[in-house]
Amino acid sequence: HARDVEDRRRSGEVANNDYLAAVVSLADAEQRELQAASALEIAQALYNRRVGKALDAPVALEPLNAPLDGALEQQTLPELIASAAATRAELSGLDAASSAWQARADATAAERRPQLHVSGGYTYLENSVLRQQDYWSLTFGVRWSPFDSGRTRHATAALQQQSTAIAAERSDLAVAIELDVRRAWHARDAARARIGVATSAVQQAEENLRVVRDRYRNGEGTNTEV
Repeated sequence: HARDVEDRRRSGEVANNDYLAAVVSLADAEQRELQAASALEIAQALYNRRVGKALDAPVALEPLNAPLDGALEQQTLPELIASAAATRAELSGLDAASSAWQARADATAAERRPQLHVSGGYTYLENSVLRQQDYWSLTFGVRWSPFDSGRTRHATAALQQQSTAIAAERSDLAVAIELDVRRAWHARDAARARIGVATSAVQQAEENLRVVRDRYRNGEGTNTEV
Protein backbone atom coordinates (compact mmCIF):
# COMPACT_ATOMS: atom_id res chain seq x y z
CA HIS A 1 0.00 0.00 0.00
CA ALA A 2 2.85 2.37 0.78
CA ARG A 3 4.31 1.71 -2.67
CA ASP A 4 0.92 2.30 -4.29
CA VAL A 5 0.49 5.60 -2.46
CA GLU A 6 4.00 6.70 -3.40
CA ASP A 7 3.34 5.94 -7.09
CA ARG A 8 0.08 7.91 -7.00
CA ARG A 9 1.79 10.81 -5.19
CA ARG A 10 4.46 11.00 -7.87
CA SER A 11 1.81 11.13 -10.55
CA GLY A 12 -0.07 13.83 -8.65
CA GLU A 13 -3.18 11.75 -8.00
CA VAL A 14 -3.09 12.01 -4.18
CA ALA A 15 -1.80 14.54 -1.69
CA ASN A 16 1.54 14.21 0.07
CA ASN A 17 -0.33 13.69 3.36
CA ASP A 18 -1.60 10.33 2.14
CA TYR A 19 1.96 9.21 1.46
CA LEU A 20 3.15 10.33 4.90
CA ALA A 21 0.24 8.53 6.59
CA ALA A 22 1.07 5.32 4.72
CA VAL A 23 4.74 5.57 5.67
CA VAL A 24 3.83 6.06 9.36
CA SER A 25 1.49 3.05 9.23
CA LEU A 26 4.24 0.94 7.63
CA ALA A 27 6.75 1.97 10.32
CA ASP A 28 4.20 1.12 13.02
CA ALA A 29 3.59 -2.30 11.46
CA GLU A 30 7.34 -2.98 11.33
CA GLN A 31 7.62 -2.02 15.01
CA ARG A 32 4.83 -4.43 15.92
CA GLU A 33 6.57 -7.12 13.89
CA LEU A 34 9.78 -6.63 15.90
CA GLN A 35 7.81 -6.82 19.15
CA ALA A 36 6.12 -10.02 18.00
CA ALA A 37 9.48 -11.57 17.04
CA SER A 38 10.90 -10.68 20.47
CA ALA A 39 7.84 -12.13 22.21
CA LEU A 40 8.23 -15.30 20.13
CA GLU A 41 11.88 -15.72 21.18
CA ILE A 42 10.93 -15.28 24.83
CA ALA A 43 8.08 -17.80 24.48
CA GLN A 44 10.46 -20.34 22.90
CA ALA A 45 12.97 -19.85 25.74
CA LEU A 46 10.22 -20.37 28.33
CA TYR A 47 9.06 -23.49 26.49
CA ASN A 48 12.61 -24.90 26.45
CA ARG A 49 12.92 -24.19 30.16
CA ARG A 50 9.75 -26.14 30.91
CA VAL A 51 10.89 -29.16 28.89
CA GLY A 52 14.44 -29.09 30.28
CA LYS A 53 16.30 -27.95 27.15
CA ALA A 54 18.79 -25.15 26.54
CA LEU A 55 17.04 -21.80 26.35
CA ASP A 56 18.34 -21.16 22.82
CA ALA A 57 17.48 -24.64 21.48
CA PRO A 58 15.36 -24.60 18.31
CA VAL A 59 11.65 -25.15 18.89
CA ALA A 60 9.62 -27.12 16.35
CA LEU A 61 5.90 -27.31 17.10
CA GLU A 62 3.04 -28.71 15.06
CA PRO A 63 1.11 -25.98 13.24
CA LEU A 64 -2.04 -24.95 15.05
CA ASN A 65 -4.05 -25.05 11.83
CA ALA A 66 -3.14 -28.70 11.19
CA PRO A 67 -4.78 -31.71 12.88
CA LEU A 68 -2.73 -32.91 15.82
CA ASP A 69 -1.91 -36.60 15.69
CA GLY A 70 0.95 -36.95 18.18
CA ALA A 71 1.13 -39.35 21.11
CA LEU A 72 -0.33 -36.80 23.53
CA GLU A 73 -3.29 -36.29 21.23
CA GLN A 74 -4.28 -39.94 21.62
CA GLN A 75 -4.37 -39.79 25.44
CA THR A 76 -7.43 -38.99 27.49
CA LEU A 77 -7.51 -36.30 30.15
CA PRO A 78 -7.09 -38.79 33.06
CA GLU A 79 -4.14 -40.36 31.27
CA LEU A 80 -2.50 -36.97 30.79
CA ILE A 81 -3.03 -36.11 34.47
CA ALA A 82 -1.48 -39.43 35.54
CA SER A 83 1.45 -38.91 33.17
CA ALA A 84 2.09 -35.42 34.52
CA ALA A 85 2.01 -36.66 38.11
CA ALA A 86 4.42 -39.51 37.28
CA THR A 87 6.99 -37.27 35.61
CA ARG A 88 7.14 -34.46 38.16
CA ALA A 89 10.21 -34.90 40.34
CA GLU A 90 8.76 -32.60 43.01
CA LEU A 91 6.10 -35.17 43.92
CA SER A 92 8.54 -38.04 44.36
CA GLY A 93 10.82 -35.76 46.36
CA LEU A 94 8.04 -34.81 48.74
CA ASP A 95 7.02 -38.46 49.06
CA ALA A 96 10.58 -39.37 50.05
CA ALA A 97 10.79 -36.48 52.53
CA SER A 98 7.47 -37.44 54.16
CA SER A 99 8.58 -41.08 54.46
CA ALA A 100 11.89 -40.01 55.98
CA TRP A 101 10.20 -37.90 58.65
CA GLN A 102 7.78 -40.73 59.42
CA ALA A 103 10.70 -43.15 59.78
CA ARG A 104 12.36 -40.78 62.22
CA ALA A 105 9.11 -40.58 64.18
CA ASP A 106 8.89 -44.39 64.32
CA ALA A 107 12.51 -44.61 65.46
CA THR A 108 11.91 -42.02 68.18
CA ALA A 109 8.75 -43.79 69.37
CA ALA A 110 10.73 -47.03 69.63
CA GLU A 111 12.96 -45.49 72.27
CA ARG A 112 10.26 -46.10 74.90
CA ARG A 113 10.26 -49.81 74.21
CA PRO A 114 12.78 -52.25 75.68
CA GLN A 115 16.14 -52.02 73.90
CA LEU A 116 18.32 -55.13 73.64
CA HIS A 117 22.03 -54.71 73.11
CA VAL A 118 24.34 -57.59 72.18
CA SER A 119 28.05 -57.27 71.53
CA GLY A 120 30.91 -59.71 71.17
CA GLY A 121 34.64 -59.50 70.80
CA TYR A 122 37.96 -61.25 70.68
CA THR A 123 40.97 -60.03 72.68
CA TYR A 124 44.61 -61.02 72.29
CA LEU A 125 46.89 -59.74 75.12
CA GLU A 126 50.36 -60.79 73.92
CA ASN A 127 51.57 -61.05 77.54
CA SER A 128 54.23 -63.68 78.34
CA VAL A 129 53.26 -63.78 82.04
CA LEU A 130 49.79 -65.14 81.28
CA ARG A 131 49.38 -68.70 80.18
CA GLN A 132 46.39 -67.88 77.94
CA GLN A 133 46.96 -64.94 75.70
CA ASP A 134 43.48 -64.55 74.17
CA TYR A 135 39.85 -64.88 75.10
CA TRP A 136 36.37 -64.31 73.68
CA SER A 137 33.71 -62.10 75.25
CA LEU A 138 29.96 -61.74 74.83
CA THR A 139 27.91 -58.97 76.43
CA PHE A 140 24.15 -58.63 76.75
CA GLY A 141 22.41 -55.42 77.77
CA VAL A 142 18.80 -54.35 78.21
CA ARG A 143 17.56 -50.76 78.47
CA TRP A 144 14.00 -49.69 79.13
CA SER A 145 12.61 -46.27 79.94
CA PRO A 146 8.91 -46.75 80.72
CA PHE A 147 8.58 -43.13 81.87
CA ASP A 148 10.45 -40.10 80.51
CA SER A 149 8.04 -37.27 81.38
CA GLY A 150 6.52 -37.37 77.89
CA ARG A 151 9.73 -36.38 76.13
CA THR A 152 9.64 -39.25 73.65
CA ARG A 153 5.92 -38.86 73.03
CA HIS A 154 6.23 -35.16 72.25
CA ALA A 155 9.27 -35.67 70.04
CA THR A 156 7.44 -38.39 68.14
CA ALA A 157 4.38 -36.16 67.69
CA ALA A 158 6.55 -33.31 66.36
CA LEU A 159 8.18 -35.58 63.79
CA GLN A 160 4.82 -36.98 62.72
CA GLN A 161 3.47 -33.45 62.32
CA GLN A 162 6.39 -32.65 60.03
CA SER A 163 5.66 -35.75 57.97
CA THR A 164 1.96 -34.85 57.79
CA ALA A 165 2.77 -31.28 56.72
CA ILE A 166 4.98 -32.51 53.88
CA ALA A 167 2.29 -35.00 52.83
CA ALA A 168 -0.24 -32.15 52.74
CA GLU A 169 2.15 -30.06 50.64
CA ARG A 170 2.54 -33.00 48.29
CA SER A 171 -1.24 -33.38 47.99
CA ASP A 172 -1.64 -29.66 47.27
CA LEU A 173 1.05 -29.82 44.58
CA ALA A 174 -0.66 -32.83 42.98
CA VAL A 175 -3.91 -30.88 42.81
CA ALA A 176 -2.08 -27.89 41.29
CA ILE A 177 -0.50 -30.14 38.64
CA GLU A 178 -3.89 -31.64 37.79
CA LEU A 179 -5.35 -28.14 37.55
CA ASP A 180 -2.56 -27.12 35.15
CA VAL A 181 -3.27 -30.12 32.93
CA ARG A 182 -7.01 -29.46 32.96
CA ARG A 183 -6.45 -25.78 32.17
CA ALA A 184 -4.18 -26.67 29.24
CA TRP A 185 -6.68 -29.28 28.02
CA HIS A 186 -9.55 -26.81 27.89
CA ALA A 187 -7.33 -24.05 26.50
CA ARG A 188 -6.38 -26.37 23.64
CA ASP A 189 -10.03 -27.09 22.86
CA ALA A 190 -10.85 -23.38 22.99
CA ALA A 191 -7.89 -22.59 20.73
CA ARG A 192 -9.07 -25.14 18.20
CA ALA A 193 -12.49 -23.55 18.14
CA ARG A 194 -10.97 -20.10 17.71
CA ILE A 195 -8.83 -21.26 14.79
CA GLY A 196 -11.89 -21.79 12.61
CA VAL A 197 -13.41 -18.46 13.63
CA ALA A 198 -10.12 -16.63 13.10
CA THR A 199 -9.64 -18.22 9.68
CA SER A 200 -13.04 -16.97 8.54
CA ALA A 201 -12.31 -13.53 9.99
CA VAL A 202 -8.99 -13.35 8.15
CA GLN A 203 -10.65 -14.29 4.87
CA GLN A 204 -13.28 -11.62 5.39
CA ALA A 205 -10.65 -9.03 6.31
CA GLU A 206 -8.58 -9.85 3.22
CA GLU A 207 -11.64 -9.44 1.01
CA ASN A 208 -12.52 -6.14 2.67
CA LEU A 209 -8.94 -4.94 2.17
CA ARG A 210 -9.01 -5.92 -1.49
CA VAL A 211 -12.24 -3.99 -2.06
CA VAL A 212 -11.01 -0.88 -0.23
CA ARG A 213 -7.69 -0.91 -2.10
CA ASP A 214 -9.50 -1.14 -5.45
CA ARG A 215 -11.70 1.80 -4.46
CA TYR A 216 -8.64 3.80 -3.42
CA ARG A 217 -6.79 3.05 -6.66
CA ASN A 218 -9.87 4.18 -8.60
CA GLY A 219 -10.09 7.38 -6.61
CA GLU A 220 -13.32 6.38 -4.86
CA GLY A 221 -11.87 5.82 -1.37
CA THR A 222 -9.47 7.45 1.04
CA ASN A 223 -6.15 6.43 2.48
CA THR A 224 -7.74 6.36 5.95
CA GLU A 225 -10.15 3.63 4.82
CA VAL A 226 -7.25 1.49 3.59
